[in-house]
Amino acid sequence: MTAREPYRQRPGETAWQRQARRSQSRMANLAKRWLNTVDVEHMTPTLLAERDPDGEVMSWMLAINDLLTS
Repeated sequence: MTAREPYRQRPGETAWQRQARRSQSRMANLAKRWLNTVDVEHMTPTLLAERDPDGEVMSWMLAINDLLTS
């Protein structure tokens, strides 16, 4: 979904559906890399709590931390 967004914003670009499967995969991987690096740098505990009110992601992080420190 995130990788498709530039195609909605730029008129004249080849439609997402007409992109080769390999190109779609490459663009999806670039979007994931961006989300997992640049975007994560802006995440705060408050934003995380808003997005994950049940604390599931935080529990994953704590479990990972426990594994790394044991």
